[in-house]
Amino acid sequence: MTEEKMKMKIFAVSDVHGFYTELVDALKEAGYDENDPSHLLVMCGDYFDRGTEPLQMLEFLEGLDPDRVVLIRGNHDDMMEDALLQGGIQSIHERNGTEKTLSALFNLSPFYLNSALRRSAFSPMGKRLRRLIGRMQDMLETENYIFVHGWLPLKGIGRFARVMTDPVHATHAEWRRARWTEWMESYRYGLTVKDKTLVCGHRACAYAHEFDPTRDRNDPSIFYGDGVRAIDALTVVSGRVNVLVVEDLVTPRGTHEMSLVDEMYDEIRIGEKRVEMRLFDEKRQKIRLGDEILFSNADRPELPVIRARVTALHVYSSFAELAREFTPAELGFDASHTAEDIAAYMERIYGDRCKKEKSVAIGIGI
Repeated sequence: MTEEKMKMKIFAVSDVHGFYTELVDALKEAGYDENDPSHLLVMCGDYFDRGTEPLQMLEFLEGLDPDRVVLIRGNHDDMMEDALLQGGIQSIHERNGTEKTLSALFNLSPFYLNSALRRSAFSPMGKRLRRLIGRMQDMLETENYIFVHGWLPLKGIGRFARVMTDPVHATHAEWRRARWTEWMESYRYGLTVKDKTLVCGHRACAYAHEFDPTRDRNDPSIFYGDGVRAIDALTVVSGRVNVLVVEDLVTPRGTHEMSLVDEMYDEIRIGEKRVEMRLFDEKRQKIRLGDEILFSNADRPELPVIRARVTALHVYSSFAELAREFTPAELGFDASHTAEDIAAYMERIYGDRCKKEKSVAIGIGI
C-alpha cells in the first residue's frame, strides 16, 4: 500500500550566506508563515560565510520547527564542519569566509580561533554548530522536484557525464563533490532528471544569460529552465534573496526502530556518533531521507529511546570502504581504531550475510 502524500506550499531559498535581514524580508514578501502547517521551508545550503549577521542566522535556523523545514547541506557547510572536526583553519576557510564567520560566532580574533576550534566539541558554540550541521541532509525529493545545493552526483565528466541512477544512496565523497558542481555546466550538457525539476543554488542565477539571451548579464532573478530552477541571487552583490514558491506533494516522514549496544547508544546520545553502519538489507532499503529512527539500548532497555533524523544514506560495496570515508568518532569508535578494525567489527556482527547482499554496507547519517 502506497503512503498518502501531503500537498504542501514549498518556499525554497539558497545561499543566504549570513544575510539574515535579507532572508527574513524575502520570506515575508513571499508570504511564508512558519506557523502555517501547510508551509514547508526548504533551504538549499550555504547558510554562512558572506554576510555580517551569522549569529542572527544561527538563531533563526535553530528556532525553526524541524518538522516544517528541510535544511540541505551546501559546500560552505561542509567547510565549516571540516574546521570544527579538524580543529583548525585552513587556507580554503580563509578564502571562502569561513574563518570570519567562526571568528564572529566564537567572538574571537583569528589569532585565537584555532585553539577554540580544537575544543569545539566541548564548547557551547561548537556544540550548537555541530548540532545544526548535523541536521542538514543531502537532498529533498518531492513528487515533481528535487532540491539540492549544487547538483546531483554525477558519473563521468563534461559531456560524457550522467546523473547517478540512485543519487540518494551516493557515497559521502560523491555528495561532497556534487555540492561544488556548477548548475550551468551540468545544464549545458543536459544532465537533468526525467519528469523532475532540479532546484539548486551554489552559482548565481546571472549565469542564465548563457541560455537565455534576453536576460541581462547581471539579472539575479530565478532562472526557469527546462528541468531546472536556479535560485542563487548572489546576495552579497544583489542585496536580495530569491524565494521560489511551488505547490507539490510531499511524502510524510517515516519512523524506524533500531537497537544499539550500550557504547554506541552513548555515543549517539552525546552527539559524537553521526553515522550508523548497517547492512543494506531489505529493512534498511525502506529508509528515506528525513525519516526518523528510534534508537533503543539493547543492553539497558529501560533507558529512554533516542530520536534521530536521517540526513544521509550512503551505500558502499563493503564496510571497509564505508569506514575509510569517515572518522572513527563519526562512526562511534575512539581514535585508536583503524578503518580495518571497524570493518572487521561490523563483519563479525553480520557474518555470512555480508557476502549474500548485493550492496553490503550503508552509512546512515543521523
